Amino acid sequence: MNWLKTYATIFGITFCLKSVFAQDVQPAYFIFGEEEFKGAQIYDIIQDRDLNFWFSTNEGLVFYDHYSFQKVSCADSRSLSYFNFVINQQGDIYCNNLNNQIFVLRNQSCELFYTLDNGESRADLRLMITPQNDLLVGGKYLILMDHTGKIKKRFANTKSYIGYPFLHQQNEIFVSALDADSVLIFANSEIQCKPIHYLNSTNPEQGVLFFFNCGKQVYAMNNATKTCYEFNTQTQELSIIETPESFNRSESVRFYHEGNYVWVAGTLPGIFQMISLEQSNQAVPFYNDYFISDVYQDFEGNILLGTFDKGVLVIPDLNVDDAFAEFKGDHVTCIEWLDDRGLLIGTSKGRIAVYRNGQFDFIHESGKRPIEVIVAKNGIDHFIFDDGQIRDYNFKNGNVTNLLLASLKDGVFDQQNNAYLATNIGLVKIDFTTALPHPLWIPELQFRNYSVAYDSINDHIFIATANGLFGMQDDSVYTIGDLSQPIFSSNLIWDKNKLYASLNEGGMMIWDEQEKLRKLDFRYENVSQIIFHFELIGEKIYALTSSGMLEFDLDGNFLDLTENRTGQNLKRVTDFVVLNDTLWISNADGFQRMSLLRGNEHAIIPALSITEILVNDQKINKESKGDFSSSQRKISFVLHCPTLKNKNNVQYQYRLLGYDSTWINQPYKLNEITFNALSSGDYEFQAKPMLNHQFGNMVTYPFSIAAPFYATAWFILSAVIVFILLVYFVYRYQLDALRKKTKQENELYASKLTAIRSQMNPHFIFNSLNSIQDLVLKGDVENSYTYITTFSNLVRRTLNYSDKEFIDFDQEIKLLELYLSLEKLRFKNDFTYELNTAEISDIVLPPMLIQPFIENALIHGLLHKKGDKKIIISFHLNDELICTVEDNGIGRTKAKEIKSRKTNQFESFSLKAIEKRFEILNATQHANGGFRYIDLIENGDVKGTRVEIRIPCKRRF
Repeated sequence: MNWLKTYATIFGITFCLKSVFAQDVQPAYFIFGEEEFKGAQIYDIIQDRDLNFWFSTNEGLVFYDHYSFQKVSCADSRSLSYFNFVINQQGDIYCNNLNNQIFVLRNQSCELFYTLDNGESRADLRLMITPQNDLLVGGKYLILMDHTGKIKKRFANTKSYIGYPFLHQQNEIFVSALDADSVLIFANSEIQCKPIHYLNSTNPEQGVLFFFNCGKQVYAMNNATKTCYEFNTQTQELSIIETPESFNRSESVRFYHEGNYVWVAGTLPGIFQMISLEQSNQAVPFYNDYFISDVYQDFEGNILLGTFDKGVLVIPDLNVDDAFAEFKGDHVTCIEWLDDRGLLIGTSKGRIAVYRNGQFDFIHESGKRPIEVIVAKNGIDHFIFDDGQIRDYNFKNGNVTNLLLASLKDGVFDQQNNAYLATNIGLVKIDFTTALPHPLWIPELQFRNYSVAYDSINDHIFIATANGLFGMQDDSVYTIGDLSQPIFSSNLIWDKNKLYASLNEGGMMIWDEQEKLRKLDFRYENVSQIIFHFELIGEKIYALTSSGMLEFDLDGNFLDLTENRTGQNLKRVTDFVVLNDTLWISNADGFQRMSLLRGNEHAIIPALSITEILVNDQKINKESKGDFSSSQRKISFVLHCPTLKNKNNVQYQYRLLGYDSTWINQPYKLNEITFNALSSGDYEFQAKPMLNHQFGNMVTYPFSIAAPFYATAWFILSAVIVFILLVYFVYRYQLDALRKKTKQENELYASKLTAIRSQMNPHFIFNSLNSIQDLVLKGDVENSYTYITTFSNLVRRTLNYSDKEFIDFDQEIKLLELYLSLEKLRFKNDFTYELNTAEISDIVLPPMLIQPFIENALIHGLLHKKGDKKIIISFHLNDELICTVEDNGIGRTKAKEIKSRKTNQFESFSLKAIEKRFEILNATQHANGGFRYIDLIENGDVKGTRVEIRIPCKRRF
């Protein structure tokens, strides 16, 4: 265990040269790591080059990076306890365990550095970094090794030197022998053994000398005999001096050199702080509730006190007193100052104390409720307070007199020492000229009052009320300000012939003797502050506002945060008084006094750095160039801002140029900043720490995200070309399809026209008209009229259906019946026909598709047949419509022979036209229409012809 820090850290705090033993209050502190170190014994504390902390405990090593704790183990270690933290110039930290193993701590890891053999080992090792940056190990003898673990020298000696190494200002290291008769002096990588000379005492028979430095004098103490000496480092002479009482408090003592002080701890709880050994007899131990196991001053100037089971006590500033122990558990609610009496202090438990000459005297302890207000005046022997009812306390005899039942809000004494009290039910004057104090209510102000102020020169009273601001002189009450716009205030002060009134809506109103009103905003961060309580000290206003304690000049201009001058966070302030550059304050930490002598010195803003950069949640080398691919779009930055004292005040301000130029604030603990789904482009991450609205160093990291392949110029150009070609080919395809469709439609129309022509060809019309004429000549008027009607109906239907793609099945059947009835007239009684529809309904089909086949059967099959002529037309509907046209004609073979002999005769409807129409219908309707001819043969003779027609059709619904 490194009980003696033998060198001071290079960063110290500049302390006021006051004797700590004159203090009646220990320095203010807070507890750090209380939960993390619960049940653990802290042996040693050190800070590495990155300002992160290492703690050695009985449960192992703990690493703390100011954001989280992490246990660090070493596989080669034979125990969990480590001691004697020392750090070299490269930032390597060395420590040892009780098993003669030495370890080095680097990069958040612990590695075995050296193991002493049996000839070198001793149960209690000592480690020290020499001025030459070597490691000096004290075992059975001293071993000097470099940072690689190479042994440079072994200093063998017959004596056992087990004292704690002490580094003198002359860069000499002193180590005491076991029997305290000699000392080893290490300098310039060499060692000398010199005897110790006792000037006014005999040599002690046993014990070890512990060297320590206090001021410019080096001292030595024998822990076994508790004998204290002055030590001459040049002559090695010891002069016995009186041993301080604080050294006798414990069985053994430990010395720590941190800052400008020597800290003395022992086997009992608490610790002493020394700047002068001459004043040590007045020493009072601090922190008596804690066993202090180590003292360390970090680079921020904090004093860290390691404890057993209680975590780490952190002292941010030795000049800031801790809260007074007298008020623990009893919050101070009001403070009043009397020049001739001292501080009057009221508490939440109804107690009143007087503080003077470093002592608290509780003069009233029987209150019924918190003391909110104390009304007092210099030169009189009593004061007024409220602890359930308004009372008067007499300093001379300690008597308390009940005055009245009301709630006291504020009060003043006039020149005749009469009191004017603002209460919840009005303003009351207490006349103390009579034997018994007599209350007199002011009739015009019998409503809620908040505050009063007194102009002693002009004998004016000013009152802030729920109905506005009023003045009173010679018992005459008048309104201050415009009656139509009352002034509402809760705190009044008369000073320098002016009335200062804090306004409920924010800011302050100032009224002078010429009755001129002036409003000041008292702006902070561009916001007019609501002032709850204020004090005028010289040319400065101390104001308790919605943003904390602020300082303004008399014109309302912001000067500073009061906590910048005290060096301590002022949180949840209840009341305060400023006296002789000392702030007496009641806040969440208790009742404290704080020096305001820091001037405008601002807290040192801790340096900010980027410790990790993660891309898609994978850590990268933060020193590498930030060129990322298009898929690496999630970027995270881990910030590091080492501070203990300002964790609650430091914030990060960051932005990502190229994404958003607005600065964003982030709390201290949220030190990982992530940007998700960034688009391609160039960026620069910027961040800086902010403490009390002051900014520290800025860290930056430029990076770029490549565009995805589909956003590159070559891809866009290729895509444009492909698009143009695609549009071209689609256009060509659609144009060809349109041409094909137009051609098919034209062919369809042509085929329809052909069908019309087949039905309305001149030969058919001629035959039909001849047949009708023949009926007329025969005088068969009725049949001639019927056939004329039939012929006209056929012509009309044919023309109506010619422009339709589909017609109803019934309409097609009707058209066929009209056609067949006319042909029957032509063939007389020799021709018969059957039309079998199989009761088909609810379908539509292309018009005039069947008639040409019936015409072919009549012209080629039946016209040249002798005897009965018959056609049977049948329909069958399954997945498609099948129509059969069967005749008992001469057959196709004979029909061809006759046709070949009569080339100049009428040519029947061409089968090519029929095929073409079916081809068009199949293409446009995605159908499978067509026809086939079958010769009907019986006993080798042709008995007729049948044609089977597959007709495209659709359901009507």
